[in-house]
Parts: sequence; C-alpha cells; structure tokens
Amino acid sequence: MKWIWHARVLVAIVFGIFFVSAVCIVAQAGPAFLVSHLPDWETPGKYSNVLILLQCLLGMGILLLPGLLRKRWKLQIPPAMMIALALFLFCGIYLGEVQNFYFRVPHWDTILHLFSGAAICVVGWSVIGLLSGGASTPLPPALIAVFAFCLALSAGVVWEIYEYAIDAAFKTNMQKYVLENGGVLVGRAALA
Repeated sequence: MKWIWHARVLVAIVFGIFFVSAVCIVAQAGPAFLVSHLPDWETPGKYSNVLILLQCLLGMGILLLPGLLRKRWKLQIPPAMMIALALFLFCGIYLGEVQNFYFRVPHWDTILHLFSGAAICVVGWSVIGLLSGGASTPLPPALIAVFAFCLALSAGVVWEIYEYAIDAAFKTNMQKYVLENGGVLVGRAALA
C-alpha cells in the first residue's frame, strides 16, 4: 500500500511540474502567445515554445492514462511501473526539453533510450505474465525474455521512425541532428 501512495505522489508532482511549465510558457509570452511563438518552419530543428508546451500537455495526458485504465477496465498498473513512467516523462520532457538537457548533458538521449528499452522489456514481461496468468503450463522464462527483448526492439524502431517522420514533416529536431548553435549534423556525426 505504501508503494501505491509513493507512485501517486510522484505522478502528482511530475504532473504539477508539467502544468507549471505549461503555464509559465504561456505567461511568458502574454496574449500574443500563439502568434509570436509559432514554430519557425523554415529553419530545421528550431524549437518554439509551442512545441515544448505541446510536449508538456502530452506528458500530462500520459500521466492521467493509467488512472483512466484503472477506472474504466479495472486494470491495475503496478506502482513500480507508474514510478518508472513518471520518472521517464520527467527526464524526457522536463529535463530534456524544458531544461534543455539534450544539449547540456552529453549522451542524455542515449541514457533515455537505454532506460526506455529496459522499461519496455519489463512491460513485455508483465504482459506475458498477465496473458498466461491462468495457464496450466507456464511459459519458459527464456521465451518470455525473448518476447520482451523483441517488443523493446520493435518499439525502439517504431519510435525512431516516428521521430524521423515528425522531423521531416514539421522540421523539428526530435532526433537532435541540429546543434544548439544551428549546425546540422550529417552522416556519422549525426549518429554519435
């Protein structure tokens, strides 16, 4: 019961941080927010406050999703997964985008990809456990591990395709191929 309370408090804190960040972004610009802070579609990778605001709002929606699943379908998400989700969103959205850790901390994106891969493996392991919970013959742990690994690998590939597509369509910088000073990374330099 104590873990459930800790998970809910952490989710509430991260939700509050996203909310305050969103309010500050809007308050910073005043009434002309949407006009004066539209993304610069001509310069690749030029983030605007509108895109960071949308990420904060999306993060808030994702944090509300487990509660809706619990109420709607009686699906209990383990507190450890809720804590991991809240920490990942905090690190990716608030620290990465709002506080600009993607450019300030070397390999920040790599650290988040490693963490997300491990988290998706745990989710895959849990899904198999839920689906085979009443099975008379338990599945071999090696098979579950292979499934969890393949799920994480597939999710990573889909995420990278998503980042590339968004970057191509809206000239954003989700893949961090444009440096903070405006220099564009090409080839091997973009992969480092």
